[in-house]
Amino acid sequence: MQEYANRKEGVANHYSMKEECLGNRRKEKAENYGMMHIFMLYPKGKYDAKDTSFQNLMNVLFKNEHSVEEKLEILRKQFGIKVTETMEEEVEEMSHICMYYEQVGEKRGMQIGKILTQTANVERLMKKQLSMQEAFELLGIEKDMQEKIIKRITNDEKATNEIKH
Repeated sequence: MQEYANRKEGVANHYSMKEECLGNRRKEKAENYGMMHIFMLYPKGKYDAKDTSFQNLMNVLFKNEHSVEEKLEILRKQFGIKVTETMEEEVEEMSHICMYYEQVGEKRGMQIGKILTQTANVERLMKKQLSMQEAFELLGIEKDMQEKIIKRITNDEKATNEIKH
């Protein structure tokens, strides 16, 4: 998974619409469709205090390596941007949004890790001839976690059976 993330690091792609006539030819004015632009930005790994590239600017804005005050100072000094009051508010809002999604991702990752670990523990005990319920009791796994583990184990068994048949 980390390898995939590293391949995207530092990527900045721009997508826009263009007209392609597939039937009867009718030329549409570009202003009727050409306003949509999509930018896919994947900031590079670490902030570089000497780098004034667009990628490094994106790193400053979209990663939580710096406080809002530090970001604003970097924008002013390193990138020579005249920061307005509106920009200050937007940088602060972006920082809060980035922090929120970072926390959500961490929390989700921890939940998945716990489920995978507990599932592996239950499966190990089941290989030692304990029933699933005995494994749950021995490990002290709460009811809502038991349901998630049962889903993982039964789905894994279905997938294994499908491969065998």
